[in-house]
Amino acid sequence: MSTPAPITLPACGTFLGTPVYLHRGDTIFQTSGPYYTSWVSEDHDAAWYIDRTVRENQGNLVAIWDGGATQQSLLAMADYLALDELGLEVPRPDWANGRFLTPQDWDEIAKHPERLGAGLVRMLRQARELGLAMMTIYTDADPSQLARMQPDLDNFLGCNVGEVFTFRLNETEDPELALARKTAGDLRQLAANFLASVRSCVQRRKAAGWSRLMVTGGIATLDYEIIGGIEIPAVEDFAVPHFNIASALSRGLHRQFNLPIWGTDLAHEHYGMLPYSCPHRMPLLTASLYMKYMAGCKLLLVESGNWWQQSDHIEDTPMHQVPKLSLGNIHVNDPHLSAPHVEAARRHYPNLNYDSPVCREYRRRISDFYDFLKTRGTPAGQPAARVAAIKGNLDLAGPGGFHPNAVIAGQYDQADKDARWFHAAPERGWEIFADTFYPRPPVLGPFKNPFLSGTPYGITDIVSFAVDPDPSFLAQHYAALLFTGWNTCTEGQYDALVAYVRAGGTLFVSIPHLSTNTRRNFTSYGADELIRGGDFSELCGVKVTGRGKQFYWAVTPGKERPLGVSPHRKFGICMTHLGCIEMQPGVEVVAVEDEQFMPLLLRHRLGRGTVYFLNMWEYPGALADDSAPSATRDNRFGLIHAVYRRIARETRGETFITDDGIEPGAACDHVAFTHFPAQGEICLYNIDFDRPHTIRLHHRETTTTITLAPAEFQMFTP
Repeated sequence: MSTPAPITLPACGTFLGTPVYLHRGDTIFQTSGPYYTSWVSEDHDAAWYIDRTVRENQGNLVAIWDGGATQQSLLAMADYLALDELGLEVPRPDWANGRFLTPQDWDEIAKHPERLGAGLVRMLRQARELGLAMMTIYTDADPSQLARMQPDLDNFLGCNVGEVFTFRLNETEDPELALARKTAGDLRQLAANFLASVRSCVQRRKAAGWSRLMVTGGIATLDYEIIGGIEIPAVEDFAVPHFNIASALSRGLHRQFNLPIWGTDLAHEHYGMLPYSCPHRMPLLTASLYMKYMAGCKLLLVESGNWWQQSDHIEDTPMHQVPKLSLGNIHVNDPHLSAPHVEAARRHYPNLNYDSPVCREYRRRISDFYDFLKTRGTPAGQPAARVAAIKGNLDLAGPGGFHPNAVIAGQYDQADKDARWFHAAPERGWEIFADTFYPRPPVLGPFKNPFLSGTPYGITDIVSFAVDPDPSFLAQHYAALLFTGWNTCTEGQYDALVAYVRAGGTLFVSIPHLSTNTRRNFTSYGADELIRGGDFSELCGVKVTGRGKQFYWAVTPGKERPLGVSPHRKFGICMTHLGCIEMQPGVEVVAVEDEQFMPLLLRHRLGRGTVYFLNMWEYPGALADDSAPSATRDNRFGLIHAVYRRIARETRGETFITDDGIEPGAACDHVAFTHFPAQGEICLYNIDFDRPHTIRLHHRETTTTITLAPAEFQMFTP
């Protein structure tokens, strides 16, 4: 993977972007029959939107968004080819007679394929003259036109290839992933095929002349997309609901692979979930901007909503009042079919267009945040993260959340034959991690909160073991590493973990994380499949010889409270298997099963570091349901939750928050905080829109009690 070219940040330190949707007024954006039809209520060329970005104070970046417009609209294609520069008079759509609607309706379009992107050159020059940076998404261009962009490339962030690498439902075939689906149930082959698909896309784009590539979409395979040559991750936040988890992975990849920047595509209009009648609906947009800003994101794009409304996902949007058409498929949007209904649709445009109350409110909030950026600037670098979760080798589900009906990387046919390809215990481990470090309390009134989380133990990164990690990188950046979901262990990975712990790191690992299995066998794999035949003596202080007995309860013996809980506190019901192990002298037993007191959780000192070894044959996510006596709501994920909290407490740095001066509690669950060590800024944000919360901020030798008003953001340098 080549090192991407650096990017010069704007004066305010953050790129704040707004989309430029190409000419497509009076067309259907999407439709799915009587339930969902979205009409485009504005029709302007790209120059109009670029100019309005400055006039309306909508940021310092424009994203030229094709998304099929040039294939659907004659005006969009003519603008993108800049045919007016040839002296051609572009015909206006004749909706009454169905003429000049699509590119195929005008012969001049087909005569000039070499001009594909000539309009893009013009847009880039206009943006530069207005002091705006530019990027594109879902765009293509002739190599000769991309060559014309060379003089202005320092103002061009790159081309976003969009969601082309997203595994979808079984009946949906993404051309970029056709190869990746052919795997015969082997994770290694699936990952290799997926990586080949990414590299093929990157090579085609680079050969055509695109200077820098981005990707928008989910997070399950984001690390493989970066390994395959994508240079800027820009997760589709809101569609990926957990803001801090998406940031943790993006930030971790940014550090790990020395990326020039990491970004977000805020799909608030489509996936904000709250109805417009909810008073938290629009404040949630502002919250997302602050949450990404304080997470170290320096490329923020608000996907839609500020120019014209697109979505009817919300129950009380005025889009429900427009004429609804059934064209057979959500992707069939031929203007010739919808032309007879244009006049009826236009009557509803005042509720959906540029001047509608919703669009004005989007622009106001974007403008206010841009004013904040210009006034306060942006902390340099990335915020400190003491802990990192490991996205394991061949983990193709990752931290995106557990769903029992979901399968690994779209392998539905394989899951029909082998249920282990459905989300299961490996994926549930990510739930425990998220609940520990990024709890999401109910802060959106009666509505669920999938988005906003506090950071009671500080932010984390998520690093990828899809390639063998560099132990010096790990030791330089992280005091603790936590295994969570799937991992297929390699010799290089094992050696790196040994070196990391010897250098002073703390590691949490369990038996299946050290398995070499590639076929999703996380239940009945054999000891012969473990790395080094199960001899983990150097790393963990044990040798694993096989799968042992099942057990119900776990306890932490002794009165020293090694996990900060009572020695009488039980964890479970587990119903999982221990490993049969041979322990080295000096290994501490932290938790046992409660009948024969056989060791379950061990602590091994190696060099200057520590390994917490879970002697369990199943993945830690198998312990995600804790119904033991005295189980509390704030420790609902039981033993692993307690272990993660203990490690976080042991490895926290000089800046942290608590409720009472000792431990984080309910108040800290409502407060997100980050510390930027480059210049010392500390950011605090109350994710609760209705109630204030008081926490204690500890920084070096100073403790400060701070009360944050509802949805209040503070940034200061101690």
